[in-house]
Amino acid sequence: MKRHVITVATCLLLTLRVSGVPAEETDTLPAAVDRAVDFKTDIEPIFVEHCHRCHGAEKRESNFRLDIQQGAIAGGDFGEPAIVPGDGANSPVVRYAAGLDDTVMPPEGPPLSSENIAILRAWIDQGAKWPKTDKGPATEQALTTDHWSFQALTRSVVPELDNDWVRGPIDAFILAKLQEAGLEPSPEADRVTLIRRLYLDMHGLPPSPEQIEAFLSDQRPDAYERLVKAVLASPRYGERWGRHWLDVVRFAETTGFETNTPRPNAWPYRDYVIDSLNDDKPYDRFIIEQLAGDALGVDAATGFLVGGPYDRVKSPDINLTLMQRQNELADMVNTTCTAFLGVTMGCARCHNHKFDPVLQKDYYALQAALAGVRHGERELRGADNSARQQEADKLQHELEQLDSRLAHAEGQLDALQLLAHPTHVATDTADGDSPTRPAVEPRRNVDRFEPLMAHRVRFTILATGGNSEPCIDELEIYSTGDPPRNVAIDRDGVVVTSSGNYSGNPKHQLSHLNDGQYGNARSWISNTPGRG
Repeated sequence: MKRHVITVATCLLLTLRVSGVPAEETDTLPAAVDRAVDFKTDIEPIFVEHCHRCHGAEKRESNFRLDIQQGAIAGGDFGEPAIVPGDGANSPVVRYAAGLDDTVMPPEGPPLSSENIAILRAWIDQGAKWPKTDKGPATEQALTTDHWSFQALTRSVVPELDNDWVRGPIDAFILAKLQEAGLEPSPEADRVTLIRRLYLDMHGLPPSPEQIEAFLSDQRPDAYERLVKAVLASPRYGERWGRHWLDVVRFAETTGFETNTPRPNAWPYRDYVIDSLNDDKPYDRFIIEQLAGDALGVDAATGFLVGGPYDRVKSPDINLTLMQRQNELADMVNTTCTAFLGVTMGCARCHNHKFDPVLQKDYYALQAALAGVRHGERELRGADNSARQQEADKLQHELEQLDSRLAHAEGQLDALQLLAHPTHVATDTADGDSPTRPAVEPRRNVDRFEPLMAHRVRFTILATGGNSEPCIDELEIYSTGDPPRNVAIDRDGVVVTSSGNYSGNPKHQLSHLNDGQYGNARSWISNTPGRG
């Protein structure tokens, strides 16, 4: 045990020696004067003569001030304290004045004398004490602030009022302010007005005639309290008030920018917010889940981080790509701070905040905490995953059965139409002609034909609207049977060829044509305008 103690003490001693001012630099600094130093009589005259013209109330180079204590300690845009109380030799204001670093102060005019530096060093060594009366206009700088989001929570004293109008603490605060202004409360609303206000505020929808009638007929003393509880218990409450939070966190179900394509899997975060409000989730838990839900088994909550605009079109230029990545992180940082801290952080991306106590290094420290987050999609984990998958499989089977019945019915209808109009569909394919069809729909198109024995199927696009390159999300060919089977999907030796493929975009590949996955992010695009 003793050996361990000696080892630790030795390491501590070495650390102090290494981290201190090098001996040769200490020798070049004037030694601190051996007396008590007073700010008003010894230090302030030095600052006024040599510093205030650039770092005072009128001019603040590098956002640094030496006319108030908070400014001197904060250090301005350099992001480090200019004065380190108790350590004059390591305080930048002393080192700059002595010319020991690259920065020399003052840059113009007569330099500080050795005597002034010795006095300044001694004052800092003695604690850099400022007069207690010197508060200065601190709120003008990013030094201290009276911003509401930085204030400690306090419990207000409820005004004591002897008035029958007061039925609870909130009424007491309202009436006290009204009385201060010489005003009287408005008359009480009638029941119809009251229920309409409640529903419009809480649900965003007016009450139904039946709900109004039920409230008017309820003569119990606590009828209104019962109505409030019923309104808050409704799922409509979370849907209404969740919209406010979704606005705060810039949530959207499209990506924004020039493509602005839909986000088909953005809804889990939207539903998470609605459910959190309806479940009366504690606010601290609400915050933690949105920042670290993947570590807490609440994957959907982390949609908060990537809910804003996203530039999906990447560039081969590495500089532009890096800039896009910085913009993504800036979006996360700014939203996190405005939503949870009640303060903007965007200014600190380039410099220390001018109006709030936020340094540039604070900004990038937070950015580093979020740097592992990237836009993308993955399976949502949850306790009910297995049950949800079983339900999805069941619904998919039912859908296939319905499609089969529909195909059979439409086949019978097509046969009747062919009997009535034999030339409706071209059937002579011996000379290379193919059946033709009307113009396509943008989402889903179905063609039906009698079963054929074939080695290949060719699908030809003859024209597109606006002569743009044709795009196909998924090409499927179903066999007859119950249920029908997709024989074109990428398996059982199926090979796909094309006249040409759109290049330079990994989302639009020939292999996506029959991979069984839907969405523009896994589609095929021809390389020829209007054809393919």
